[in-house]
Amino acid sequence: PIYLAIRFGHYDAVCYFIQQNANLDVTDQDYNKPLQVAFYSFNKDEIKIMEKLIEKLDKNPPIFKDELQKCLKIAINSGNIEAIEFLKKYLIDIDYSKFSDHTTNPSPKVIFYLSKEKGAEKLLYDSFCSSVNFDWQKHLEAFKNAGLYDKFMKKLGEEKK
Repeated sequence: PIYLAIRFGHYDAVCYFIQQNANLDVTDQDYNKPLQVAFYSFNKDEIKIMEKLIEKLDKNPPIFKDELQKCLKIAINSGNIEAIEFLKKYLIDIDYSKFSDHTTNPSPKVIFYLSKEKGAEKLLYDSFCSSVNFDWQKHLEAFKNAGLYDKFMKKLGEEKK
C-alpha cells in the first residue's frame, strides 16, 4: 500500500503508513525501495513525500548514502535536474564514479548540468562512449554545448592507440 501512496503522491497516506511502521526496506517487484519509487515520479509537489521518507529512514551512514546514490542514478537517468538538486542537500560528497557502468544515460540537459559538477567527468565520458544513447545526435550536440566533445574525442583517440 505505501508504494501506491507514493506513486500517486498521497502525502497523508504515506505519513499514515510510516506512523504504522511500514517497512521502508522492502522492495517492490522491480527491486526498488519506497524512496527509489518516489524518485521515479519526482516532481516539486512530491518533495514532502521524499523528505518524510528520508526523515524516517535508518540513517546508518553507509546504507543511507547508498540508498540516496541509487535515487541519484534514477534522477540522472530520468533527466530530472530538480531531483538531482534535491538530493544534493543530503549527499555532501556525491560519488559520480558509482554510475560509470554504462547503464547511466543522462539526457542532454543533464549532460550540460553535470558538466559543471565536480567529479562527474568519468560518468559523462562513459556515457559519451556508450551505445546506450538512443538519440545519439542530440547527445553529441549536448556534449558539444557542454564543451566536452573535443576533449572526449581526443581522449577516445588516445585510448585507441
